[in-house]
Amino acid sequence: MIPASPAAAEEKRLPIGERLVQSGRITRAQLQMALSEHQRTREPIGKVLISLGLVTQDQLNALVFEDAHIERVQLRERRIDRTLVDGVDLQQLREWTAVPISREGDCWTIAVADPSDILVADALSGIFQGSRHIVGATRSEILETLRDLAAQPDGAGAPTDSTNDAIVSLNNIMSEALARRATDIHIEPEEKLTRVRYRVDGVLVAGPTYSINAANSIVSRLKIVSSLDISIKRMPQDGRYRYNGNSGAIDCRVSTIPTIHGENAVVRLLDGSHGTPRLAELQFGPEIESTLRAAAAKPHGIVYVVGATGSGKTTTLYALLGSIDAMQRKVCTVEDPVEYRLPLARQTQVQPEIGFDFATALRSLLRQDPDVVLVGETRDSETAQIGLRAALTGHLVFSTLHANRAAGGAARLIEMGVDSCLLASSLTGILAQTLVRRVCGYCKESKRPGPDAIGFFTSQQISAPAEIVYGAGCERCNFMGYLGRRAVAELLIPNRQIAAAIQSKASAVEIYELALANGLVPIERVAAAHAADGATTVEEAARVSGYALGGNS
Repeated sequence: MIPASPAAAEEKRLPIGERLVQSGRITRAQLQMALSEHQRTREPIGKVLISLGLVTQDQLNALVFEDAHIERVQLRERRIDRTLVDGVDLQQLREWTAVPISREGDCWTIAVADPSDILVADALSGIFQGSRHIVGATRSEILETLRDLAAQPDGAGAPTDSTNDAIVSLNNIMSEALARRATDIHIEPEEKLTRVRYRVDGVLVAGPTYSINAANSIVSRLKIVSSLDISIKRMPQDGRYRYNGNSGAIDCRVSTIPTIHGENAVVRLLDGSHGTPRLAELQFGPEIESTLRAAAAKPHGIVYVVGATGSGKTTTLYALLGSIDAMQRKVCTVEDPVEYRLPLARQTQVQPEIGFDFATALRSLLRQDPDVVLVGETRDSETAQIGLRAALTGHLVFSTLHANRAAGGAARLIEMGVDSCLLASSLTGILAQTLVRRVCGYCKESKRPGPDAIGFFTSQQISAPAEIVYGAGCERCNFMGYLGRRAVAELLIPNRQIAAAIQSKASAVEIYELALANGLVPIERVAAAHAADGATTVEEAARVSGYALGGNS
């Protein structure tokens, strides 16, 4: 065993807060705020950090595991015998967040989420007689394991081979999805087999196939971890769970629906492990970025981000929120679902099934004295009206809207029936965006543009470059020729002319023509510029622009 270096030992002696700052999980200013709260309440600094939303319990526990030299285990990779908990109150184990995972003679191996909890340690010693070997696991994995054990009948012993195969197969599907950078997993039953496909960079690509019986077990396993009813197969269900991969925790939204060949399942992967996105990382370009920063710095007004589903609207909204000093201004959100965790922000998830919709949540939230409000989506006239009035009465509001163009966003709001005078007075800007696939940097090659490519550039008033790029395909990009995506956007900032047109309920075409005359760079021209610069291909830029290429690009 290699001894720890003096530097490593010194790092372990640092207070938890300092170590979190050094690792980049929190900022120095956030630590100072937590220390002030710690002095005021006399609560442990770890509890204060959690209550402020700066770190999670699992992140703090990881430091405790490290300091105590406690092994961390992946419970999803283990088969746990049901007889280990025979006669034990599983509800009590849930409260303690602990579960036995093996026994050799009189030595128990027990996984716990918080090894520093002395009361739990004492309680476990009273139930599991003999010596105990403590290992660490995340809270979500322990609770999931207890849920699985509760689903097995007493005396059932270890999971059956089919159950274990389903656990392994689902983990393999998830691991492959993360390795491919997928945003969605589709489990699609057909007549004689079930196909898995992954959505990568906006396009579905083939994954593994399974027999009908194996796929049914996988879907059942998916429903168990998502707290869905495995006995219901003829009605749609929606759930969610948290998957702990090697690179961090992933929030998964699960949707099932019956089809003629069986249950179809889709898993939406919401990766918050990289933290809140930064505006500069979205690469809108210096002009749009600086204009957005100026809009986010204003004390009031409303900014809409429009685009199709999956075009990155929520990511942009959070990047805008991330540019705001949440220590000086109260930031609140209303979302469905909450996709990112933002320190210091008060985040609320709507629940339409109980009448807690966007309009209701927003109306209540405005009584919480917010400075900045994010509305996940403006779906109806009532929500739109409340958001606009909030912007007019001193709040800075961000929201998304379904429209393809910036001018179309303004027209869409007018169609909803909002007060056009209120819209003209409150609107700060509308950003329309879509995503284009980046050409793979590992297999990128160049060629001379053909007649179609030259025609495309000409249509967008851009000089055709001497060479254009394409991806030949390699292992890094799964032979797709593309690796990753970037945003392409147009930004409408209303001046007096545009505000007057909105107030008079002008059409989307009229607003668009006015915006062009006042400097709007259309999204198609931006996409073409990316193709000319070699960031993407002509085919991809033409696809998002709706331009038909004839095959001679």
